[in-house]
Amino acid sequence: MAEALNLKRRIFFRSVIVSAGLLVFSIAIAARIVYVQQVEGPEWKSRAENTRYRIIPATRGNIFSDDGSLLVTSVPEYRVGIDLSVTVRHSADSAHFYKNLDSLTIHLSSMLGEPASTLRKRILTARSRLLEVMAYNQAQTDTALWKIEPRYLSISPRPIAYEKKKWFFEQTQWASIRKATPEERAEDKALNRRKFRFKWQPLHRVKLFATGLNFELVPNREKPFRNTASRILGKTDDSLVKDPNGSAVAVMRGSTGIEKSFNRLLVGQEGHGWFENLRGSWRPLNESEEHHPVPGLDLHTTLNINMQDVTEAALLKAVKQYKAKYGVAIVMETRTGEIKLLPTCTT
Repeated sequence: MAEALNLKRRIFFRSVIVSAGLLVFSIAIAARIVYVQQVEGPEWKSRAENTRYRIIPATRGNIFSDDGSLLVTSVPEYRVGIDLSVTVRHSADSAHFYKNLDSLTIHLSSMLGEPASTLRKRILTARSRLLEVMAYNQAQTDTALWKIEPRYLSISPRPIAYEKKKWFFEQTQWASIRKATPEERAEDKALNRRKFRFKWQPLHRVKLFATGLNFELVPNREKPFRNTASRILGKTDDSLVKDPNGSAVAVMRGSTGIEKSFNRLLVGQEGHGWFENLRGSWRPLNESEEHHPVPGLDLHTTLNINMQDVTEAALLKAVKQYKAKYGVAIVMETRTGEIKLLPTCTT
């Protein structure tokens, strides 16, 4: 009888402990929900409005001559910027920012050709402005009075080439906060202090999202031989394509010449990914989840670039000499029907 009574008591006590634990857990969840809705709600609402599932344009295919010479290629260029909100979220972010500021501005100076002191001053000024706006917004009880936070700073006045971006990633050393060893933790506890410790590593080994840096791709179509065969090769322009959210995204399309005739093969297949709009510049939210685009196919033509260059020069001279409105020349391989050159020029 006594054993049965003890068993009931144990079961009762365990039930009380489990119920109390579930109650505390439920209260914590409810408190977190209220905090997110009331305190963090405006910020998350703003970020949600600036987040889009966007089209990622594919790299357009190259065009080659009959001997494999490159006639047209896509050269990626990048606009450099920094999301300063990454540097002001916590005290650790501030320490992280100042630890990397000198290394960042020195290598940005080498890449962009601007004085490091000028870049440092621009970044610090923009960060101070962001802190001022954040402090102002926190002091306002009415969210309608909030100002737009100037989070994004465009650093490069013009796009940079891929080679410069690669050099920057290889040369720049980035300091990341590391965990303290047991001995270091014991020392900090004895001295009643909080100390951040860093480890240095190349930037290409660091997640770009965590640094705040943003390299926005700017597609660029280049012709190594400049104006030679430019008319038959054609031009491209940016066509507006609707993304899944209905927003217009500029995608490179062929408008004249070979670029237009073989656009379906050259254009490739666009990808998709989540992006955040930072004052006109789009930054990927999570690079690992992107559906990467499929590059376009390369096109090998029968054009002979040397013959084309010589014939264009002779044709232009004849047009000027005889004061013609325009001139056209066609050279075809009669055995195969291959067009070797097709220069055109006007006065």
